[in-house]
Amino acid sequence: MKTLLFAITLSLSTLAAFADYTADFCAATNLLDARKYAQAAEAFEKALPGTTNMEARLTVLAGLMSAANLSGNLEKAVETADQVLAEPKLKGSYPADMCGLTAVRLLTKEQKFSETWKILDQVGENDTRKWSRQDTYCYFLEARGDLEIAQGHFDKAKDYYVQAAAAKGMAGYASRVQAKIDALAECAKAGEGKTLTPDETACAYLAIAEKHSTYNREGALAAYYAASAVKGVSGETKTHGELAYINIRIGEQDWGNARRLALAALQTSGATPVQKASLKKKIVSVAINGRNYPEARSYLMEILTDGTPLQTLSKDEIPYTVIGEFVQTNVSQQAERVAAMAKIGKLYLVEQNFEKAREVFTNALAMPGISDQRKAECQLYIGITYFDTKDYAKAKPEFEKVLSMKGNASPSPWDHDLLRIDYVPEREAKLRLAFIEKNPKVKKVLFLGSSNTGRGDLPGTVMRMSESAPADRVRIVSGDYEMMGTRIPTFWNLGTAPSTPRGVIKAHPWDAVVFEIPYTTCDQSTGVAEYAPRMISLIQGIKALPVIYEVHPFYGWTQKKQFGKYDNAQLAPIPANSAALAPGAYAELQIVGTNPSDQALSEFHSDKLHASEKGAYLMACCLYAALTDSSPEGLFAPTDLKKDAVELLQQAAWKSYCEKRDQFKADRTPMQ
Repeated sequence: MKTLLFAITLSLSTLAAFADYTADFCAATNLLDARKYAQAAEAFEKALPGTTNMEARLTVLAGLMSAANLSGNLEKAVETADQVLAEPKLKGSYPADMCGLTAVRLLTKEQKFSETWKILDQVGENDTRKWSRQDTYCYFLEARGDLEIAQGHFDKAKDYYVQAAAAKGMAGYASRVQAKIDALAECAKAGEGKTLTPDETACAYLAIAEKHSTYNREGALAAYYAASAVKGVSGETKTHGELAYINIRIGEQDWGNARRLALAALQTSGATPVQKASLKKKIVSVAINGRNYPEARSYLMEILTDGTPLQTLSKDEIPYTVIGEFVQTNVSQQAERVAAMAKIGKLYLVEQNFEKAREVFTNALAMPGISDQRKAECQLYIGITYFDTKDYAKAKPEFEKVLSMKGNASPSPWDHDLLRIDYVPEREAKLRLAFIEKNPKVKKVLFLGSSNTGRGDLPGTVMRMSESAPADRVRIVSGDYEMMGTRIPTFWNLGTAPSTPRGVIKAHPWDAVVFEIPYTTCDQSTGVAEYAPRMISLIQGIKALPVIYEVHPFYGWTQKKQFGKYDNAQLAPIPANSAALAPGAYAELQIVGTNPSDQALSEFHSDKLHASEKGAYLMACCLYAALTDSSPEGLFAPTDLKKDAVELLQQAAWKSYCEKRDQFKADRTPMQ
C-alpha cells in the first residue's frame, strides 16, 4: 500500500506542468518534503479555495490527501478522498483512484466496511468501469481482497488476489499479490484438525504475520487482516494484533498512522503492562521519525518515572511483536531505563541543546546498573557536546577517556528511528580526535549507506585493514551514517539540518565520502540518475573524494537475472572523472561466474538482500582499494575466513578495481 501513497505524492510532480501554483501550495509542498505533515495538510487546505484550474485542483487535493494520511488524520484523509471522487471532471483519473484506494486501506483497518464498499463502488463504478490503466485495476482488485479477508471471507479474498496476480502489465506485481495468497493459505490451514479458541485462532494468524514480516510485508498484512476478523478475542490478543499492524506501518514509514494507532491501543482494556511499555516506545520511535522531539522526550520521561515494567516476562511468555522491539530478552529493567535516559540525551543533542544533553549523559553515567557499553556511549556523547560547540580543548580529554573504557568496541543498539547518531564509541572517539589533531597521514572517511554498509561492519573492517597496511600508506578512521533500507534519494531529501547526511558531510573536513548505489541490469527508478550527481557535487564542494560503493547483486529477489554479463545501468549517469568506484557487484560476478549455483551464491549471501561474512569482506576489499588506490592483499581479514579464501577475495577486489579505475578517475588528492 506504500505504493499508493507514493503515487499520490508522485502526482504532485507529474501534474506540475499544468498546475497554477499559489504561494500557499508551494509552502504546503515544502512542508510535505520536510515531513511536517499536519502543517502541510493545513497549508494544502488553505490553497484549495483559490485553485480553480482543474489539474491544479487535483494536485492540491492529492497533496492534502497525502499529508492528512501521513499525519494520521484519518477523518481528513477520507473526507478528502470523498471530495476527489465527487469531482465529475476528475472521475477515473489515476490520482483520484489512488486517493480513493488509500482511503479504502485506512477504512479497512478501522473495520468501517460499509464506508469502504461505498468508496470501492465509486472507484469501480459498480463493476461497470472499463479500466484504462492496468495498475489501477490491480490495486482495485487487491483492495477488494483485503476488504474480504478483513471480514473473514477467505475464499472471496483469494478470488480477488488471484485475479490481481493474473493481470498483465505490472512488473513484479504478481509476486506481491502471491505473498498475500500464500499467507491466506497458511491462515486457512492454521486451525485444521484443531478446536481453537478465538484468542488461539487470532494468535495463530499473527504468528503467520510475524513469519512474513521481515521480507514480505504484503503477506504479513493479509495475515493481520485475517486476525482482525476473529471475533471475541481478549484485550491482550487485540493489542498483539495492533502491535503487529503498527509494525507494518512503521516498516512503511507511515509515522502518522503508526502514532495514531499506538495512542489508541494504549486505551485498550486488557492490554498488559509489557504491551503498554512497547506501545509507548513505539510512540517514541514514530515521534522521533516525525521530528516531534518534545513528545518523544515526554514518553521517555514517562517510562523513566511511572514504574512501567519494561521487562517482566521470560522469552517464551513475551508476545512475538514485542521481542526484539522494545522489550529485549535478558535485558534488565534498569538497563532499559538507562537506555531511555541516553535517548533523552540524544534528543537534546539533535536539538543542539548541548548543555542539557551533557547534563543528561552525566546523570546516565551515574545510574546504577549501567553497562560498560552504555558507559562508553554516554562518555562519547559528553565529548561530542564539547566538540560540536568547537570547544576542542575540553572535548579531547573526554574522547581519550572513551579509548580506555571497557565496552567501547560495541555499537549502540539500532532502534528503528532516524536520530542516526548511534556510534561505535571507540571508532567515533578516534574519528573526532583525528579531526582535532589534523594528522595528514590519518584520513577521515564517512560511509553513507544502508544495511549493506552495516552488515559485516564495512566501515570498521576498512579501518582495520588500513591499520594493518605498510607504514607508508595512509591510515583511515571511519565515520558512518546508516539507515536501514534506504537509498540515496532519501538520504538527500532528509534536508540539511546538522543531524542529516548533508549536514554531517558539510560539518566536518572529510577526506572521502562513500555512498551506495544498487546494482541492476536495467534502468530502474532508484534515484541514482538524479541524486548521485548532486551527492558527488556536494562531496567535491568540501574538497573530499567521492567514492561510489557498488553494492553486491541481490540474490533471491532477482531470481539470478542479474547474474550473467555485467551491466550496471546505474553507473551510466555518473559524471565522467567525478568519483572513484568500489566495484562490489563486478568483483562478485568475476568470482561466481555468469551462471552461479545456489551453493556458490550462498557463500556470498546470508539472505535475499545481504552479504555473508565472505561477501562483506569482498566488499570491504573493494572499498579499501577505491579509497587508497592500493591493493588490499596481505591486509587484515576476519579470523573466520580461511587463508586461501582471503587471498582469492583480496586479489579479485584489486583486479576488479584496476579494471574499472580508468573508467572512474577522480581527483585523489584528498586521500594522498
